[in-house]
Amino acid sequence: MPKISVLAPSFNHEKYVGRFIESTLNQTFKDFEVLIVDDCSSDNTVKEILKYKDKRIKLIKHVFNRGVNAALNTAFKHSKSDILLFCAGDDSFELGALEAVYNAHKSDDFSALYAPLIPVDENNNVIEALMNGYVNMQNRSKKEFIYYTFLNWNCFVSPGMSFKRKYANQIMPLPVSMVSFQDYQMHIRLMKLGEAKVLNKRIVRYKVPMQNGSQLSSPSQVTGMREVLEAHALLDEFLGFDDIPLLEEAFAKEIEYTGVKPYKETLQFFWGAMALCSPHQIRKIWGYHKIMQFYNQKGGQEILYEKYQFTFANLLRLAQFCITQGN
Repeated sequence: MPKISVLAPSFNHEKYVGRFIESTLNQTFKDFEVLIVDDCSSDNTVKEILKYKDKRIKLIKHVFNRGVNAALNTAFKHSKSDILLFCAGDDSFELGALEAVYNAHKSDDFSALYAPLIPVDENNNVIEALMNGYVNMQNRSKKEFIYYTFLNWNCFVSPGMSFKRKYANQIMPLPVSMVSFQDYQMHIRLMKLGEAKVLNKRIVRYKVPMQNGSQLSSPSQVTGMREVLEAHALLDEFLGFDDIPLLEEAFAKEIEYTGVKPYKETLQFFWGAMALCSPHQIRKIWGYHKIMQFYNQKGGQEILYEKYQFTFANLLRLAQFCITQGN
């Protein structure tokens, strides 16, 4: 049984998939399998993959286009290893990448392992201006990760991320309808299971999406709208966090400011109140809706009054609170 399974979704990667495969075959660590799932490409991606006869390279073809998460689900279903490593067909590994991943997992246990990336353009040239941007992921504590990802934005990078099968079994299969936030949602689910670790080594050359390009993550008006449409479903993932001491520590400043402490029986209200403290309007709207839902449920008014002395007058003040927070 191979020690690492590389799960590689691929769609119209004719120009890049050969580079990805060669970067894998050239690794110092040789005990791996690569499961490339072609998501019904319209170019010559499959022909490029079939040029490689190494038995460790396994091609699985979708009969129709199903999306990134569906491709990852398919790859996971066919994988054999205990360590699962993500890398898309248009990215590539640095030398020593798989060895670094294997050694990290062998020496410690964490719900997910990440690594900062090397941003490259269409021709595999390093984009120096982005080296210290979002691709330069840093180690943070779980409380720091949960605080930032809830109130602000995704601080994780998915190319080169890896985790053990025991954690994969708890989050797979991934929801296939999430598009712009498919990796963001996955990171949140993994955060619920334990601590994350970040390697101090860049192991993946990440092809940066072009402005208005064909990649789903390419910056565009459509991508921005899709993020708005998916935001509420994404934020709902946080409702599953019920580690009260962790929440008290992570949101200590917001708890002091709002007077809203987390209790098992009021977590939806708590998350709603924390979201109102976000600088992002879409999070405020989600938070207000969660408060409304809790307030409307049977016994909601009574328990909010018991725990927080929260009344209808307080509900009315929330709109002003959001305005004040935005200034």
